[in-house]
Amino acid sequence: MTDVPSRTFISIKIPALKAVRDIFDELEDVGNIRSPPFDQLHVTLLFLGDVNSKSIPTLCDRVRRALSDTNEFDVVLKDVGTFPRDDRPRIIWIGVEADPLNEIVLKISRELDMMHLDYDRRTFVPHITVGRANGKDDVHDLIERNRNLEFGSFRCTRIDIMESLIGRSGAKHSIIDSVTLAK
Repeated sequence: MTDVPSRTFISIKIPALKAVRDIFDELEDVGNIRSPPFDQLHVTLLFLGDVNSKSIPTLCDRVRRALSDTNEFDVVLKDVGTFPRDDRPRIIWIGVEADPLNEIVLKISRELDMMHLDYDRRTFVPHITVGRANGKDDVHDLIERNRNLEFGSFRCTRIDIMESLIGRSGAKHSIIDSVTLAK
């Protein structure tokens, strides 16, 4: 294996839910919003950035160890909002609710710390990014129509270690490894 860095993150894949697809359709009508490919929707638990490819097997082992006693759990998609604020949107998101998420992020973080691996340590805010705006787009009506609505739920049965390749047409994500959660 070479020393090539791999842009890496740990995530939960979001299944194709009709209500989420409806938000994508609404965003198309807003204007200048760029949405990710629908089949690549995910919740980023931790963004690691460039990880040396020689460290990937150890990373996968550490994530597996962190999740060894984690059971499957239910995830609810609810609410729509923006980062940093509704009047200057950069990211349009759907909120994610699941009891064990903060604990899962903490467990994985501890394992990454033992590897002395650098990663994004910003406060975890569970969400899926459904659009990127230039900060001038008016998404106020969309936000108000969808605030506090539930978009569906699903059972999380695995957590993925992902690689993101940036190209001319945007990011392409591929699974490096998956950790199946206990039933």
